[in-house]
Amino acid sequence: MASLSLTQGYDKNASFFGWVLRTLAIAAYPPAFIAGLTVGLFVGCNIAVQITASQTFTGPPWLWTIHSLGLLSLSGFIGAVLSFFIGGRLIDFIATKMTAAHGQHAEPEFRLPAMIIPALIGPMGLLTIGLVIASKSSWAGAAVGYGMEGFGATAAANIIITYAVDAYRPASL
Repeated sequence: MASLSLTQGYDKNASFFGWVLRTLAIAAYPPAFIAGLTVGLFVGCNIAVQITASQTFTGPPWLWTIHSLGLLSLSGFIGAVLSFFIGGRLIDFIATKMTAAHGQHAEPEFRLPAMIIPALIGPMGLLTIGLVIASKSSWAGAAVGYGMEGFGATAAANIIITYAVDAYRPASL
């Protein structure tokens, strides 16, 4: 139980400004910077979907209540959960295959080809949502599109952060 202590591992002599400077130094590394931009892009898209859905689906022809609108978020959550299972295994599968093809020498860059999948699925989900709203079609299309965006956002974040940690392992320890 001692390992669950809130005070164990706390350094009383640590400098707050030193911590901030080390954080900024790590953020200056290109993989860390790109990871932040990628995650920020998908989070921004998710916020845009939420705002657009709240303004669109509460009006005609859908006339949803706020409670019904909240249920639309379940599709994004389902997409994210699917990404946990599929995305993690996919990254490992691709990295393992590329490692085997390169003489068992693993590189962090071997994880990056997996970005093709969320880079296609996420924007296709956003496009699906936009087309459903523009044509005033069934809400089911928007739910599928939001699930695709949730999948893309979670998978992209998983892949790019794993790559950034692998690329600068000594700096992250």
